[in-house]
Amino acid sequence: MTYLPDTNVCIRFLNQPDSGIAKRLQQQHVNDITVCSVVKSELFFGAMKSRWPDRTLQKQLAFLQLFKSWPFDNHAVLQSPTAPYSQGKRDAHHNAPPDLPHAFNPATTGTPPL
Repeated sequence: MTYLPDTNVCIRFLNQPDSGIAKRLQQQHVNDITVCSVVKSELFFGAMKSRWPDRTLQKQLAFLQLFKSWPFDNHAVLQSPTAPYSQGKRDAHHNAPPDLPHAFNPATTGTPPL
């Protein structure tokens, strides 16, 4: 199953590493987690507004480098509503993104590109 955490899930993971969300995310295999480019953009925007932009951005980059990234552009906008059906799902709710991911060790997981 592919996990596609939203911006709030990523923020909770980064700011509250002992949260239920973080624990759930860590139970997943890193290859099963994908972060959309929209989420990355929102995280980076927030980092620039934070009290410590450089430190926040570095923390985010270390987190995001672990996961595959899906671009979100005009083509993706047209494809996203049909994704559950192209995977043999009858109902879009079956493909709802879960809460979280796993194994945050670049030495063992590799480092997917941003």
